[in-house]
Amino acid sequence: MPLVTSISQLNEPITLVSYTMGNVNGVPVNNVRKEHFTTWALVLSQYLSEVKASVGTKLEDTVTFVVRYDQPETILNSWRIEWQEKQYDIVKLTPDTAKKQWTTIIGKPVANK
Repeated sequence: MPLVTSISQLNEPITLVSYTMGNVNGVPVNNVRKEHFTTWALVLSQYLSEVKASVGTKLEDTVTFVVRYDQPETILNSWRIEWQEKQYDIVKLTPDTAKKQWTTIIGKPVANK
C-alpha cells in the first residue's frame, strides 16, 4: 500500500532549516538559522508495537514525515525540521529515486539545551 494515497493527506506544514556559520553586523557567529523552504507533509504516527520495538534504539521517539520528492532544494541529512514549534534532527532520509513521488524523513526531537 502506498504511503500517500491522496495529496490531501499532506496536511501539515513543516519548515526545513539549517544552522551554519554566518555574520551578524560583520562579526562571525556560529549557529545562524537559515530557512530553506516550507512544504506540506504527511506526519505518520507509530503504532504501539512500533513504539515498543524502538525502545532503546536510534528510532526511539521518532516521527516520520512524508513529503513530495520534488522540492525547491535537495534535502540534506544535516538539516532540521520545524513542526508544531518543535525541531527535529533528521535521522534517516529516504528519497523515492525510482518513482520520484515521495521522500520519507525520520526525525528525532532535538533535546532542549
